[in-house]
Amino acid sequence: MNFPQRLRELRESRGLSQEDLAEILGIPRSSITHYEQEDQDRLPRRKRLEQIADYFKVKIDYLLGRDNEKEDSAIVDEESFRYEAQENKTESILREIVKKYDLDLTNPGEKEKLERIIEIVTGDSKKK
Repeated sequence: MNFPQRLRELRESRGLSQEDLAEILGIPRSSITHYEQEDQDRLPRRKRLEQIADYFKVKIDYLLGRDNEKEDSAIVDEESFRYEAQENKTESILREIVKKYDLDLTNPGEKEKLERIIEIVTGDSKKK
């Protein structure tokens, strides 16, 4: 069995759609679709492989089809897993904002700009 087959098997064994798994991992559904296409040689980067293996509690070698022993000893709470995926996504978005607006976070004025952007995006602006 290869990676696309293993990923599909694990996802379906949990009763998850591609959309469900993408949401849990914090990635686009199209990535899951590509990963599950057997005619593609597309593998996730190592960090994503680790994330998938952690979620399904399997070894990376099992995911890649190099080992038939499925179990991994790591126990991952789904809620904390979702939180970590969301946290990674938030960090990525913040990096993009800092880059796009060329913000220097060592400058207090620039930090305030970023805080205002976050307040606008989250709808969490405080009325003064």
